[in-house]
Amino acid sequence: MTLARWDDSLALGVPAIDADHRRLIEAINRLHFLGGSGEDIAALASTLGEVLDYTRSHFRREEMLMRLAGYPDYRPHCALHRKAAERADQWEARCLADPTGVRVRAFTEALSDWLLAHIHEEDVKLKPYVERLKEAQSIEPEAA
Repeated sequence: MTLARWDDSLALGVPAIDADHRRLIEAINRLHFLGGSGEDIAALASTLGEVLDYTRSHFRREEMLMRLAGYPDYRPHCALHRKAAERADQWEARCLADPTGVRVRAFTEALSDWLLAHIHEEDVKLKPYVERLKEAQSIEPEAA
């Protein structure tokens, strides 16, 4: 797997969402390296939890911004988030049951591919609706 890297093609120009996406890419890459070492199961489990928790937090923030902006494809976009969260939960269970580098790397590759495609194909559609919202300017995570 080529690690995901942040570049300008991923930027929506919406500080809150861009900061979340950067942090998710960094966490997925950390998880990828931990899975490759196969040595520190506690660190692997902790980082896996961090990735999934932050993903859920990001989805909540993005969905709140879509609601505030009156985004017309709110429901279908949320459905994509729910499906991704369900799949991530399944991967988490598999990784924790069998924390081999192969299993973890397969998960990080799938999650990274999904995130990059989702940004390019779906999140880009949000920009004209949410970019002017005051709530979209803060890079601080929303209260969970």
